[in-house]
Amino acid sequence: EQANYLAGIKNDEQRAKEQARLENENTKREIGRSEYNAKEKARLKKEADIKYQNDLTKITEDAEKKRLEDEKAFREKAYQDEQKFIDDSFAQQQLIATQTITNEKDLQNALQQLELDRLANQIQARKDAGQSTTDLELQLARLHLRLRVLYPPFRARSMAR
Repeated sequence: EQANYLAGIKNDEQRAKEQARLENENTKREIGRSEYNAKEKARLKKEADIKYQNDLTKITEDAEKKRLEDEKAFREKAYQDEQKFIDDSFAQQQLIATQTITNEKDLQNALQQLELDRLANQIQARKDAGQSTTDLELQLARLHLRLRVLYPPFRARSMAR
């Protein structure tokens, strides 16, 4: 009867706590029916209550550990999905650029801007996931540096009078 009752509880933590409560009640009932004297029965019931409290603490700790593991797995899956979206988007935009831009210099500029945007999006995705961004930030800095060397910024002439 208790097994059916417990099976009806969907939440693992609540089911484990209820099972511990039922076991504690059953133990105390058996102690009450035993032939021990009142003092011994009181000691055994106290020990049963201590065991019950320890069981509840362990159940709660295990449930929290599982919740944290599940949350971590969910965040990791979301991060992986976001990375896939960024990469797929980048590939699609590259394809469109190569199919529509005929001027080689304009195409190179567009592709480099797409790469900058991709790196910036990946950095943000890692930050959102609580992961290190150092390697991507280094890639982004190197790309910026390379672009400055290849395409020096326009410098306004001084207007000395």
